[in-house]
Parts: sequence; structure tokens; C-alpha cells
Amino acid sequence: MDKQILMEQLQKAEVNVDEAVGRFMGNSDLFVKFIMKFPENLKFEEIDKLINNNDPQKLADLIHTLKGVSGNLGICKVFEYTQEALLELRANGFENKEKVMSMIENIKFYSNKVVQVLNNNM
Repeated sequence: MDKQILMEQLQKAEVNVDEAVGRFMGNSDLFVKFIMKFPENLKFEEIDKLINNNDPQKLADLIHTLKGVSGNLGICKVFEYTQEALLELRANGFENKEKVMSMIENIKFYSNKVVQVLNNNM
């Protein structure tokens, strides 16, 4: 894996690499180690189950974890949509389930962009 190519591709996938590496005290190798584990944090099957089981509290907990991971790794779009979903879930539960599901689809879309980059650089 060429780290420089990975970093460039991550930036194209809307990852704020510079900011994220800064969170890792400038240690780009450590950042790469952690971002390569990002797919392990994607629990979309569990998210779908919680939606189907009408469990907004557990869904909020799962989304909260993904928000933290994506924020620390500079995956800005995932962070933004997890933040919005979390606020909606905490304020209204599933009162507007379609809105929550739309946000989750955006989370999946932007997460998959990053996962594709990671898979191409293994």
C-alpha cells in the first residue's frame, strides 16, 4: 500500500486527512492503522434491525459510536449525517422515521465511499 496514494484517495472521498492526522499528533502511520479499521465500526445490519424493531434508543447509541469514530478519522460527511440522525433520534425518536432512514442512507453512502478506497489500497 502506498500511503501517499491512500491519503490522496481519502481526500477525494471527502475525508479531511490533514485534520485527522493532526488528531493523531501528526502520526500518519497511526492514522492509517485506525482508518483501515473503520469498516469494523460499520454495523449496518444491526442498524437495520434496530429500525425494523422500532428501537430508537439503541439505534441512537450505535449512531453515537459511529459519530465519534467518523469524527476522529475526519470522515466529515459521515460525521455530519450521524450528528443529524442522533439529534433527530434523541429529540423525536421515530416520529419521523423516513427522515431518520434518509440520514442513515446518506451515512451508508459516504461510509461506502471510504470503504471502497480502503479496499482498493489493501
